[in-house]
Amino acid sequence: MTVYGTDSKRIRVTRDLLAWYRAFIRSDADAAHIPGELFGETMTQEEAQTRLSHMIDVAINRKGGIPDSYGRRDTSDHRRALLQDSIDARAARQRVRIYQFRTPEFRRTCGYLLSEAS
Repeated sequence: MTVYGTDSKRIRVTRDLLAWYRAFIRSDADAAHIPGELFGETMTQEEAQTRLSHMIDVAINRKGGIPDSYGRRDTSDHRRALLQDSIDARAARQRVRIYQFRTPEFRRTCGYLLSEAS
């Protein structure tokens, strides 16, 4: 779950999520909706325990000022470029001319689909 805003807001939201996960694990419920999921997916108590341990690590890192994501691959710009590259790769298979991909992953794996510059 991505939280935008100040660091204090991010820490507060993380603290509230930790409390929610702990309450669900202590409850008698078999399943619960995952907070922040768009499609209403559910999780079991075992999955909640795994998510809780990850959330504790995230909370410690946020409190210490360490960012949630590491490197370029976790940025929305990189995900957007990967999506556009996959669209371009599909278009190249349909004989549309594509001269370059945005990410090195696609240049390496789908470079054969690129057209020659005229």
